[in-house]
Amino acid sequence: MKLVAIQEAKVSLVPAGSIRAQLTSGAGPFVNFVVPPDHPRELNPPTQPLAVGKNKSYLIGWDPVGPGPVSAAAAARISLVPNAGPPANGVETYINGLPIGVPSKNALRLAARNIRAPVRKPFTLAAGGVACNIFFYTWHAELQANWLGATWATVGLLANPFNGPGMFPAFQFFQNSNQFMADMAALTVNDVIIIAGDLNITGADLGHPAIFPNFVATSNNLSHVLAFSPSGALAIAQGWHHVTPYPPHSIITAEVQW
Repeated sequence: MKLVAIQEAKVSLVPAGSIRAQLTSGAGPFVNFVVPPDHPRELNPPTQPLAVGKNKSYLIGWDPVGPGPVSAAAAARISLVPNAGPPANGVETYINGLPIGVPSKNALRLAARNIRAPVRKPFTLAAGGVACNIFFYTWHAELQANWLGATWATVGLLANPFNGPGMFPAFQFFQNSNQFMADMAALTVNDVIIIAGDLNITGADLGHPAIFPNFVATSNNLSHVLAFSPSGALAIAQGWHHVTPYPPHSIITAEVQW
């Protein structure tokens, strides 16, 4: 099964944009690709007040050759918005558990409501008569620089530990989101979670113990493909990257086995 995830596609050109046209051209490496017209925006104005005007979108496509994936659900952003409940959702519970003051927690809540959220696309793949669930995420991770005014940025545990420009709390919002935790809890040895995208952190940053522990990864600069499965055979067997005219970003591909 082949999956493609593209970030920062132009919303105004969907569905006729050049990137989508290449994916659906039936030529080159994208023969038989399915690219549905569900292009979630990275942000969602006007409900997110700090998103100004039209922003870019995510594109996801896949190749159904072979046993073929079954995918009825559209790609959609997962929620990182804190919710006090009851019960409190995972992001709110994470923020509440931090040893920081109320103003700093409120700054985190403001960020969580307005940062770029991951997009999720579930698939079911029949392999050797076994149904495998694939929870595919793509994410353009938020930048620390976008939130320099937040007082929590240099407070205790929330001091940014990254070499790259990514925003550390954004990764915690993702990992503590209800959807991600539900997918992790649902995994069997036949299933896998794949995260692909510009995470705005380096390969060394992925070694931080709080960043997707137990995932395997292939990386080039700020772009990464990560995978996790309870399967003892989990591996990223091959990885490549193609230099683009837009440094520091590369086209990165990987073969995930589980």
